Amino acid sequence: MILDKLENAGFYKELLPNLDNALKKLEELGEGAELGRYEFDGGYLMLQEGDTKPAETGDFEVHRKYIDVQVVLSGTEYAVWAPLSELTVTEEYDGEKDREMLTGKALYIIRMDGGMFYALFPEDGHKACRDTGTTSHYRKAVIKLPIR
Repeated sequence: MILDKLENAGFYKELLPNLDNALKKLEELGEGAELGRYEFDGGYLMLQEGDTKPAETGDFEVHRKYIDVQVVLSGTEYAVWAPLSELTVTEEYDGEKDREMLTGKALYIIRMDGGMFYALFPEDGHKACRDTGTTSHYRKAVIKLPIR
């Protein structure tokens, strides 16, 4: 897992191929863009908005086909993380959804504010859009970068 401020995204060009294309697309769309899916050269992104859910609820997920880059545009959410090796499968991998669901104990719960991003790889069990007791409204872009 990588987490950083969006202004430092350029440091990760080799680990996150086509992230620059995704960020250009996000800039082109602008702040008022409609929620939904948008294609760019080298992947796609989804603009989402909603309210966080308690960190202890729900299952972890992992992805195999895509690096999952979550960009918090506004608001606050907490990212719940645990290594895949310490989680137990609750729903087998679905190749169409590129998702496997798992349960287990969180190793880290990380606060993510607007202007920050985190990148998740196949070994990163995660729960996004969470809170630690106070619900928060967020707007974010979830960027999907194909794994080479």
